[in-house]
Amino acid sequence: MRARSIRTIAVVASVGLLVGAFGAGPADAKKKKKRKKAPSCAPVTAGGNAAEAELARLTKAATAEKPVEIELETAQGLGFSSTAPDGSGDEGATSHVYQNVQVMSAVPGTTLNARVEFGQHQDYDFFLRDAASQESLAYSAGFNGPAPVDSGDGGHAEWGAEAIDAFAYEKCTGYTLDVVSAVTEGGAVALKIWLE
Repeated sequence: MRARSIRTIAVVASVGLLVGAFGAGPADAKKKKKRKKAPSCAPVTAGGNAAEAELARLTKAATAEKPVEIELETAQGLGFSSTAPDGSGDEGATSHVYQNVQVMSAVPGTTLNARVEFGQHQDYDFFLRDAASQESLAYSAGFNGPAPVDSGDGGHAEWGAEAIDAFAYEKCTGYTLDVVSAVTEGGAVALKIWLE
């Protein structure tokens, strides 16, 4: 009888240990899965011709090594762009394609960078605009030939690319990237956006 009591106590104790181990597991798992919340920002609304464009929301995960990459389809163009909103000051037959951007990151000292890449025998211009007003904040409107000629403010031209460099963004503020077909038959271009 005494052996049976000891055996019963041993079984009950073992079951108690198992229940305790399984009960503690999910609690520990909950603690590990808890993540920091990203800064909350209401989605921005763009003005003018960019009102219908898609919105990309950037976090600190968008780096130079792993940028947000978006393919945009452009139309043909033959003309000169301007800093005026919605292409109202353009000359000739230019066309615009827009991508709205909102930076969610609050990391101090980081900047917004963007680059549009295209065929080497084409010429595009590239603007960073305030999403609401569509006023130009930075741009690159150089000649994109074998010997690129820079023309812009806050950006630079390369053979087959235009870039916006190190723009000091404000968290939650909306921006519009405006890719202008200057001298091109149009087609797909690669837009890369990151924080640095």
